[in-house]
Amino acid sequence: MTKPYSEDEWKITINGEKITPYISGAYCEKANDENKLIDLRNFIRNIVQNKVEYQKLPEATGGGYE
Repeated sequence: MTKPYSEDEWKITINGEKITPYISGAYCEKANDENKLIDLRNFIRNIVQNKVEYQKLPEATGGGYE
């Protein structure tokens, strides 16, 4: 197991069907679907972080790992 680890839970609705994929970074081995969701998360994060509005936000503080 990896500590600390990240977790992702998505709530997605497509054509009225709801799915809730969940990824835990606690274990090193990931399924192909998990890797695809991680790639999508990173793609979206990159889009958001490149927005001027995001770059104007103050630095984050706290989180328990400082």
